[in-house]
Amino acid sequence: MATSPIILCIPRVECTISKDYIYSVFSKLKIGKIESVQEIPLCNGSQYKRIIVKISWITNDISTYIQTRLLNDQTIKIVHSMPWYWLCVKYIKNISKKMHGPDPHMMKMSQS
Repeated sequence: MATSPIILCIPRVECTISKDYIYSVFSKLKIGKIESVQEIPLCNGSQYKRIIVKISWITNDISTYIQTRLLNDQTIKIVHSMPWYWLCVKYIKNISKKMHGPDPHMMKMSQS
């Protein structure tokens, strides 16, 4: 489907949810091989974390549907325990730099 792999991001998950649970939920979808599940803390002391899921996609109706939505910057909902779901988006590396500009740095002052 995609020329470069699409990586999923669950922007906000409770810290009580384990990586193993997330792995098992995505495995049951049968959309491909789950290569990794990465946890990123949101803030110091926060009750939430961000999840990055790397998948080797297979070709079937569900995976094609998911990839198409993500490529069109749309969200998907993954129901993990009825009625609870995760809202997933396409992972964009370094989005904070795009939103907030480059890292702070020194500039030479020109002499006038």
